[in-house]
Amino acid sequence: MVYNFSTGIYLERHLDSKIINNTAINNSYAVYLHSSNHSNVSQNNLVLNSYGISLQSSYYNNISLNQINKSEGIGINIVSGNGNIFEYNFVSNTTTYAISGGAGNNNTFFNNTLKENSWGGIYLTTDSNIISYNTIVNNSGNGIFLNEYAENNTAYRNNISFNTNKGVFMSTALLETNSLIIISLTIR
Repeated sequence: MVYNFSTGIYLERHLDSKIINNTAINNSYAVYLHSSNHSNVSQNNLVLNSYGISLQSSYYNNISLNQINKSEGIGINIVSGNGNIFEYNFVSNTTTYAISGGAGNNNTFFNNTLKENSWGGIYLTTDSNIISYNTIVNNSGNGIFLNEYAENNTAYRNNISFNTNKGVFMSTALLETNSLIIISLTIR
């Protein structure tokens, strides 16, 4: 168990690493990948951290089957990084977004459960992402929020239910150039 550190588990400039089956409690960053590629972060239990999993300048990683609960900030934070896969994660009770992507394109968000987060489910400012088969429920904000800089994203077969604001919200500043393809979406 990693408890009460600035960063619980930190990888910098690693290739093909595995972070599997760890528990991190009450850290500023539970898991942080910096310039680390082709790694696997899986089956971790991350509770009461400021950030659950953060990626910066990290590419082609698989982030899967993690339980992220009660983060003081963002559950999964993509500072920057392309081609990452986020699948089968459970993120709940964060004080901001379950998943936030600030920079990095071509990421895949597949079959994640995002519930009861204070600001919403998924917030992206990035391009060409695939958002599919996620369950995004009971969040206090938008289910999916794409700001005006997020272009050419695809969302399909997501269950977005009982969120306080919109199911899917696209900022309108660049709407004439922004595109979102939505296929078979359930919104309640």
